[in-house]
Amino acid sequence: IQMTGEGANYGESSNGLLTYVTGGSKDEDRTLVWVDRNGKTEPLPAPDRTYEIPRISPDGSQVAFMIAGAKVDLWVYSLARGTASRLASEGSSQFPLWTPDGKRLTYRATRGGTRNVFWRMADGTGSEERLTTGDLSETPGSWSGDGQWLAYYQNDPATGADIWALPSGGDRK
Repeated sequence: IQMTGEGANYGESSNGLLTYVTGGSKDEDRTLVWVDRNGKTEPLPAPDRTYEIPRISPDGSQVAFMIAGAKVDLWVYSLARGTASRLASEGSSQFPLWTPDGKRLTYRATRGGTRNVFWRMADGTGSEERLTTGDLSETPGSWSGDGQWLAYYQNDPATGADIWALPSGGDRK
């Protein structure tokens, strides 16, 4: 696994598949690669781009990732179709995270100068919804297996990275 300035660029599924991004510095084009349980690698038939943070959908049929450009955008690659689709957004969107049912992507987005947590349908339909409204940078970390809680972290200059839990329909704890 190659390292970037943010750490390792990889994603794993519950059935043992691993995908990772090859390459070195953040500004280089990279290749998306599947790795099976035996260590066999297979590049995905996608053009080399500045891929970051690949995340495999819960059913293993899609990969969400970031592509850096003038702004950072989220994309979803369909393994069945062999195509990638950009999730349209009005600003920079980063750090994709699938909901346990695979229907939505949760992500950090910069809107109005603040980085909060949002989600939207993974197929690109509908509009994004803001899940957090803090004044500090917030990044999704993980969903509980039942999809009832989202753990995210908030970068607080006074205390560091604080972990918060947000029920799927309510106020943070």
